[in-house]
Amino acid sequence: MNISAHFCTYTPYAFFEEDAKTLLCYQGPFSMSIISRMGQDLRQDTATYGYISWKLFAIFIELAQNVHFHAVERNVTSQPETMPVGLVMVEDLNHTFEITTANIIPIESIQKIQARCEAVNKLSLSELRKYKNELLSTAVDENLSGGNIGLVQVVLLSQEKIQYDLVPINEEIAFFTLTTTIKKEKQ
Repeated sequence: MNISAHFCTYTPYAFFEEDAKTLLCYQGPFSMSIISRMGQDLRQDTATYGYISWKLFAIFIELAQNVHFHAVERNVTSQPETMPVGLVMVEDLNHTFEITTANIIPIESIQKIQARCEAVNKLSLSELRKYKNELLSTAVDENLSGGNIGLVQVVLLSQEKIQYDLVPINEEIAFFTLTTTIKKEKQ
């Protein structure tokens, strides 16, 4: 990964694990149709894992939607709107799958994202379920869509803490990576 104060480039090669089989690696625009297609392919490629395949798919969708909704880097297309840009990678390690997403976020989001990641990492699974219900209840009460449960859902499904990194690029933007692990055996 090469990050400078004026120009940012990031490549998937910075994220490859040495002993991993890459199932999916995509860098580019994140439209809902692209996310859906990648998710379908991932589910098909991991179908032999049964319930674990479903968990992998659900987590993939949550993390890819985070890129779609929060990336500030945009790709100009022939569509009337620009599309958010980011990276997603799914790797098959010996006993786990690993999903990593990366994208550019506004610098003012750093503290909020750090606080949210730390909060969900500190909670037990039963506390996370309760917190998820509270978020959903608040969303209904305030007529919000989604309820901001994405990271909570990721930790509940993976039953693993999320790993993240935030690197300021300049005074306006930062590079954000998020990784989660899914064990291949039922937990």
